Amino acid sequence: MEDYHGRWVCVTGRPAVRPAHPGRILRGILQEGNIALAALARHLRVSRQTLYAIVNEERPVSADMAARLSLAFGNSTRFWLNLQANHDAWGADQAAKKMKIGRFELKEGRTGKALVEPMRRSPLRDTVIKPSRARLPVRKVCLSDANQ
Repeated sequence: MEDYHGRWVCVTGRPAVRPAHPGRILRGILQEGNIALAALARHLRVSRQTLYAIVNEERPVSADMAARLSLAFGNSTRFWLNLQANHDAWGADQAAKKMKIGRFELKEGRTGKALVEPMRRSPLRDTVIKPSRARLPVRKVCLSDANQ
């Protein structure tokens, strides 16, 4: 199945292939613009080793580096962080497939009622339907009580 960008996705809505590491995107930008990595490192005020590790996909893009890259290239910090998050989440999903962990179901408490109503699975594999009457206990706090 293809999404609206023409990429292959599985039925669960997750990408079928590993999303690109931000370093791969950065490497493409450097090659297209004929920018020396050392010059960009000086401009970003980071070490060449740090930038080399990111471009070679050996190191993740931190929030600080994402902010620096966004200032240098005129896009948003979220762009770089989302690239990294998608890359990391895909790897975690692949590792989770090998884990033998079942779904956690909440049991009934002393009162005979479930503390939180567990979510039901829909016929679609990874779609979760929230119960319509799930209510969590709400505790009202008076400001005068909170200060004591």
